[in-house]
Amino acid sequence: MARRGGWVLVVGGGRAGPIRVWDCVTEARYELSAMPRHPRRRYITFNLDLDAQPDVIGDINKAPFASESFARVYFENVEWASFTGDNLGAINESARLLIDGGQLIVETGSGVRPQLDSIK
Repeated sequence: MARRGGWVLVVGGGRAGPIRVWDCVTEARYELSAMPRHPRRRYITFNLDLDAQPDVIGDINKAPFASESFARVYFENVEWASFTGDNLGAINESARLLIDGGQLIVETGSGVRPQLDSIK
């Protein structure tokens, strides 16, 4: 089990608001208005889309973070194509970023079901 209170990388996240946020510690969703940082200051948003106003702009296939930097990597409402097919390396890169016992959480749309065999 990942240690509580560790850093969380939110892939596909941003600060443009208003957005619904999943808090992995309390296991609850809540609404955030646009804000400079997450209120708990332990989330780092990471996105290719500059308009999402992420903390860090980049591609999860080549994340600019040190290995074992995060207790959780959370794919927030990303399309299934972001981590399957040519982008399958996103899962491996996420695993590199996780501490021992860390959690990979993927939230996506219904289009992922036909792709499940490619990510097992």
